[in-house]
Amino acid sequence: MLSICQLTLSLHIKLRRVSPYTPLLSYATEHSDNEILIELALQEKAINVICCGELVFEVVNATIELYKWQHICVSLDLSARTLRVLYDNVSTEQSVKVDTTWLKDGQQLEVKGGGRLVVGQEMDSIEGDFDVDQSLDGIVADYRLYDVALGAEEMSDLVNCRSTREQKEPLLDLRNGKLAVKGPSRPLNASEREVCEERDVRFDLLFPQRMNFENAVKWCTNLKSTLSVARSDKDNTYMYDNYVKFSPQCTGTWTNLYWIGVYGDLAGDRWLTPVDPRPIAYDNFIQGWGKPSKKFQCVTMITKEDYKWAAASCLTETCVVCNFTRYPPARLRGLCKESLLERSFHIFEYENNQLVFDGRWHVRIVWINTSWVMESRVHPDLRAWIINEERDVHPVGIHTWEVQGDECEEKQVEMLLTFCSQDEYTCNEGTCIPKDRRCDLAVDCPDQSDEMNCAVIDIPSGYSSRLSPPSLNSNPLPLLISINLTSIKEFNLVSFTISIDAIWQLKWLDRRLQYSNLRGNYRANKLRDFDTVWTPGIKVRDGTMSSVDTVVRSRSLYVARVADPLPDDDTTIVEDDVYSGSNNLLVYEEEHTLTFRCHFDLQMYPFDRQRCSIIFKIQDLTQELCILVKDGPGVVFLGTRRLLEYYLMTETFSNFTQDAVSHVKVELEFKNLYRYYLGNTFLPTLMLVIICCITLCFDLADFQDRIMISLTSLLVLATFFVQTSQSITKTSYLKLIDVWFVALICEDFFIIVGLVIIESLRMKQLEPRLKEVKPFLAFGEKRPAVNTAARVNAAMLVFFTGSLLVMLACFVPVCFNSLNTAH
Repeated sequence: MLSICQLTLSLHIKLRRVSPYTPLLSYATEHSDNEILIELALQEKAINVICCGELVFEVVNATIELYKWQHICVSLDLSARTLRVLYDNVSTEQSVKVDTTWLKDGQQLEVKGGGRLVVGQEMDSIEGDFDVDQSLDGIVADYRLYDVALGAEEMSDLVNCRSTREQKEPLLDLRNGKLAVKGPSRPLNASEREVCEERDVRFDLLFPQRMNFENAVKWCTNLKSTLSVARSDKDNTYMYDNYVKFSPQCTGTWTNLYWIGVYGDLAGDRWLTPVDPRPIAYDNFIQGWGKPSKKFQCVTMITKEDYKWAAASCLTETCVVCNFTRYPPARLRGLCKESLLERSFHIFEYENNQLVFDGRWHVRIVWINTSWVMESRVHPDLRAWIINEERDVHPVGIHTWEVQGDECEEKQVEMLLTFCSQDEYTCNEGTCIPKDRRCDLAVDCPDQSDEMNCAVIDIPSGYSSRLSPPSLNSNPLPLLISINLTSIKEFNLVSFTISIDAIWQLKWLDRRLQYSNLRGNYRANKLRDFDTVWTPGIKVRDGTMSSVDTVVRSRSLYVARVADPLPDDDTTIVEDDVYSGSNNLLVYEEEHTLTFRCHFDLQMYPFDRQRCSIIFKIQDLTQELCILVKDGPGVVFLGTRRLLEYYLMTETFSNFTQDAVSHVKVELEFKNLYRYYLGNTFLPTLMLVIICCITLCFDLADFQDRIMISLTSLLVLATFFVQTSQSITKTSYLKLIDVWFVALICEDFFIIVGLVIIESLRMKQLEPRLKEVKPFLAFGEKRPAVNTAARVNAAMLVFFTGSLLVMLACFVPVCFNSLNTAH
């Protein structure tokens, strides 16, 4: 019935289950069920120390890990009101806060005697009232409780397994017989080396299933480990002593116990490690079996002679020992959301010579008699076992389980137990590959299962491809449209038609759908059979609203990954990333050759600009349901802009609504490449007219040359006119080039008429009349000019030269104005 004011608890612990609170020490009296309670709060990352009917409640921060030896020492001095906690060599010291109003006058803060002490289970009363949710599941070593508050140095010695000069024996420990083993507990022997030594973070696990060397390497690789090889006599002895008990399951015809992680380099006559090829520094071969050969290129541990290795055939089947840096986690998929079974497991110990898969909370998978069984420490009636399988089957992979006592309706459930991580995909034969290699058109799984069942789209029941997707937020569904013009195949002025190659792309959201395994490049997410999915029908017309002749070149439907995948649904055994149709776009592409009419305005030809347009609309859908929205620039021309006679200046995109239907108009503006006509038509014809004008400078008496040159100029102009008219479109109105020719021909014509008039005047002056006798002019004296023909010739030269300049002055501004102004 003695009371104490000081206590120290020291222990080493390896937890294998998560509980809200894991009690290390629970002491209850008749008046208080928490007279002393020291517990681990894993979720809160703390150690709670409760004492004296909860008058003391102290919290010390500590991150508790599973499957790892952790060293804890708690010292409480109620007299000095101090608490010291040493956790994995991290020391915390703090004052104990007590509400003294609850203490009676003269009452001392102390732990009352005469109660009941339990290790690993919290008591809700002195009778027990145990709750499995408040129990310890793990391994406890060197558990000591003192009735004194040890100092910092003594606590450090206990935590680090150093011998210490104790002033007194512990009040209780695991060896003095004061603690009785009760309930689902059993004593184990753990070496001080295993618990306390600062060993390499790497450790080994043997898998008691026989396989050849190649599959053994793959198996360890899937578990993010390597095939183990001893590096010293100490490691070799430790491994053999731990795993020789598995010889009935592992040994074959030549007593092979497990694979050694080396292979033979025949060229160098040496043994190398398989992952990082380098010669081994340690070996322990049996005499005569230490050289690699073509037949014996691998190595096993044998039981014929203790601790010895022997070269063996790589096709031999024996057990596998993998070397880890952490205990391998496993995931269980296929359970319904309401299932009481767990979905996360680890392996780190054996039972019935098989590995045990421990859940983080209450379920474990263990080999019982002839089958793998799931059992729960919380729900006694909850069980599951593999059915219709061979005796030596491994629980990893896809199996059918018989389930009883669960909340799920199905009693036979197909489930997948995999060591692959959340961001990996499990091949049918168990290999783990990154998820982004699933359905990427490249085979990564040995069984090619990563490229099987690669349907991009999941069409739900009741889906109709004839109904457009539902609108979002009561607004019409936006259809993002972009048009790429790849080339202009024909620009025909004669038939007033244009032929172009065009690819238009439509993007929209269909929240009725879900997608799987989307790649970053949407072209890798092509739907093979998209007729089962609603796609918009696009009708194309020209600027006159007439139908356009279309030739379909290709049609494709893709899914563009825009958002992250949905949270993983572990109720299915399929590990595909699933994406919502509400956030990821369907991309529909059509490639066509379009031939449409364009009303060319050729009045300013060849200094003209032409505008032609094509119009897209959604077939049979009003603006209340769908609306076309520009995507990016809307329209882009990708081909060669310079055509035979025209140059594509700009392409514009615009939206409009007509008859309650959304339309998109693409307008193309072309500029005539007039330089050909400048050098090939305008300049030569202008030169001909100038030559014709120059004849007015000839001698008046040289009529024959004057008239012949003028007539030749006129004939050549007429020939130019005819040839040009035949090569361009005939119109009911005069084009600018026609006006040019008519003006020049008229100029030539009137010059010729002028020449004839001048010649007539000259000839009249030469007719015989009364002779007038005049005195002989002295040398150098000029006769008075009385020649009418010469005066008329001079006047005509000035007139026609001026008229030609006036015509050019009028023509040039009109041409430049036409080039700079679109019709």
